[in-house]
Amino acid sequence: MWNRALGVVVAAIVACGVWSSAPQAAASAPYTQLILHVNAGTTITLTLVQNAGACTLTGSGTNAAAIDLGTGDAFAGTSCSTFTPATSYKFTTSFSYRATCVGTCGTKYQLSAALASTVAGVTYKYGGVALTTTPQNVGSAVKYSKAASKNFIVTVSSAPPPSSGTVADTIDFTATDTTTSSTATATLAVSFVNQAALAIYFIQNGSGVAFTSGNNTSAAALDFGNVSAYGTLPAGVTQTSLTPTQYTLRTFFNAKVKSSGTSSANYDMQAALASAAPTGLTYAVQSVTLTTSPQTVRSAANYGTSYKYTLDLTVLSAAAPTGPTTGTPLAETLDFTASAN
Repeated sequence: MWNRALGVVVAAIVACGVWSSAPQAAASAPYTQLILHVNAGTTITLTLVQNAGACTLTGSGTNAAAIDLGTGDAFAGTSCSTFTPATSYKFTTSFSYRATCVGTCGTKYQLSAALASTVAGVTYKYGGVALTTTPQNVGSAVKYSKAASKNFIVTVSSAPPPSSGTVADTIDFTATDTTTSSTATATLAVSFVNQAALAIYFIQNGSGVAFTSGNNTSAAALDFGNVSAYGTLPAGVTQTSLTPTQYTLRTFFNAKVKSSGTSSANYDMQAALASAAPTGLTYAVQSVTLTTSPQTVRSAANYGTSYKYTLDLTVLSAAAPTGPTTGTPLAETLDFTASAN
């Protein structure tokens, strides 16, 4: 009984599948249509690149670099840049820029640059173009992927001078695709130290003995020549005093002082012997007898003015060892110091 009933149930299931004559429903579609809308884009990347032998570009190869030009004044600068000493001095170095483009791009781009702010007494040029807070074109029809190098010049003026100490500014660069007008930006942080400094220049005076070297520099030399209490003296040397025990000779020279990075109105000049004078000789500048300690020889002098100075040499008439050695060149170095007021 149990097996027969099972067979009836099975036969009924099979019969239903075979004997049905009703219309069959259509099968569902095996896929759904997907439509994609893609807009082609443009992506530009702008980087700043270190040049060999130029000042170090921190962050080279990125779009956020920095350059430190070091320390300068009107008389001296650092070795990383070509330095031009003058009343308004210059740092000159270089760096490159490179742009790449992915997507719908032209073949070239234009580069502009602008200062984030201005600093009194400081001007910037890139590729010969003076930069302002308004974007300036510094590169036209530049090819993508190719590094382009240009000189970077920072000029520090004396009128008005910037404050002494660290000077900092930021330059913003923008690359603009010539076909799509798509852009990319990069920034350069610029810094240097404007050093307060004075410089002394010795200048040949037409009434004095000729300089043997260093005219219009800070290290000059002059020679009284062969002198004695009696007889003819060299050109530019006069005798101002003669006594039984000594005689005094006089010549002239000029000196001027220039300033950089300082707002002082004037300066004082001091002079001193670098070492004790040879036996029997005494030196004086502006009638101030010199020792190895600095003595003031001019007060409240104006910068940039060439002043005439007297240089006196008093010689003892006694023979050595009380007086000076004869027939032998006797040399001394006079150190001058200018101090800003």
